[in-house]
Amino acid sequence: MEYRINPVRMSGLVKEITEEYVKIHIHGRLGVITIRPACISAVRPIRVGCELTFFFSYLRVTDDVFAVDMSGMFRPDPWPTMLYATITEVNDTAIMATISDGIGTVAVPLRFVFTDVPLKEGLQTEFWLSHMQEIF
Repeated sequence: MEYRINPVRMSGLVKEITEEYVKIHIHGRLGVITIRPACISAVRPIRVGCELTFFFSYLRVTDDVFAVDMSGMFRPDPWPTMLYATITEVNDTAIMATISDGIGTVAVPLRFVFTDVPLKEGLQTEFWLSHMQEIF
């Protein structure tokens, strides 16, 4: 069965910051994204408790992985970019996937993943994500 995934505007709360990654909890208990700081725009330095807005979509398991232009993730405007991620962890409630090119990870509930096959480590997924901006 073919599923169409569309990016929608979402928001999240910064929960942790390291030199390499920023951890964002998506509002509505929809998951957690860890992403490089270069993928976030803010007027002042990002801090724990900042609200961010971005585009994000469901994940879809796919066999067709193509080279993608990742530059959209580093532009200051939040324009959705198609990304690929490899599932690295599956449990009874959620999955974690590592985004290609070391951009970060996504952890989402199982209901957030479209698939016709049983989920397992190593499967490829595709999804939309955009550069993130601070909400004032």
